[in-house]
Amino acid sequence: MKVVRKTGGLFMANSYIVFDENSGEACLIDAGGYARPILDKCRELGKKLTSVLITHGHFDHLTALAKLKEETECSVYIHEADAAALSDPRLNLSDGFFLACRPIKADVLLKDGDVVEAAGLSIRVLHTPGHTPGGVCYVCGNSIFSGDTLFKLSVGRTDFPQSSYEQLADSIRSKLFVLPGDYTVYPGHGPHTSLQFERENNALV
Repeated sequence: MKVVRKTGGLFMANSYIVFDENSGEACLIDAGGYARPILDKCRELGKKLTSVLITHGHFDHLTALAKLKEETECSVYIHEADAAALSDPRLNLSDGFFLACRPIKADVLLKDGDVVEAAGLSIRVLHTPGHTPGGVCYVCGNSIFSGDTLFKLSVGRTDFPQSSYEQLADSIRSKLFVLPGDYTVYPGHGPHTSLQFERENNALV
């Protein structure tokens, strides 16, 4: 699996273009920032964007989504508990920042344990609520795309409506830290880290 990070938008959200080298398709994890740099990079890589997997329904991870859907007809995946945030500015928090986030509907509503087949990859869904009710992490090979659940030496904010620190900490302990072995963790903001490093050093969990 290859991973290409694109970072942009008001809060410098990470989006990840992921693909198997033998596939002509690409999958995007989150859609923050602007659509054009993502589309240009996919074109440079010679990959067609066919799916976007959203980790949670906050606007900084959604700003490019409607345009990407319009340009590529990609399939949009999100956990069922966050699906309403794709079209509700109160739930995706865009109204609080006086920003427009074009509404969109999901093509596939996810549940814990689902496996998404995309871009030649099998991607497992782990429901990790706390930052949002439908927050998820995506596990593919030895990589975890953690959204705003887990960061390097930090965790997602829990001072938003529908957030819960207790729930978030439990999600990390019971869904992520129990995974056997080590993984590279690609978060929704900031640098990548490793699961073992966070087990040993993250004082917020």
